[in-house]
Amino acid sequence: GGEGGGEAGSSVGPILLDCRNDYESSAGTFLGAEPLDTSVFSESWEVLRKRLDGVPRERPIMTFCTGGIRCVKTNAFLEQELGFTNTFRLRDGIHGYLRHVRDTPGVASKWEGDNFVFYEHDDAAPSDDEEVL
Repeated sequence: GGEGGGEAGSSVGPILLDCRNDYESSAGTFLGAEPLDTSVFSESWEVLRKRLDGVPRERPIMTFCTGGIRCVKTNAFLEQELGFTNTFRLRDGIHGYLRHVRDTPGVASKWEGDNFVFYEHDDAAPSDDEEVL
């Protein structure tokens, strides 16, 4: 073996994993991200085992999810179960990233599409559609 993830010319570059479920990833994701294509989070472990089989354990793995919780669990699995030594996660998830981009002039977003979320914790005012009863 020795070819790692099989991506031509990027055997030492980071792998960017979208840890959300398929319906979330299909709404929008980061440029260059690989979705896990799971329908429920519990399917992630087997997908990660297969996707990262043969990948050098020192290769950088970057993860993101909606709010950051799934990445904490995913990175713990990558380190404790699979032995990866160079893991990173997007702190506060996509929510935090989009807030940062919104609040920081001159920052160009790497996000493409919509953020599929349930808005129970959204701090934005309801839209006009939601106010009409």
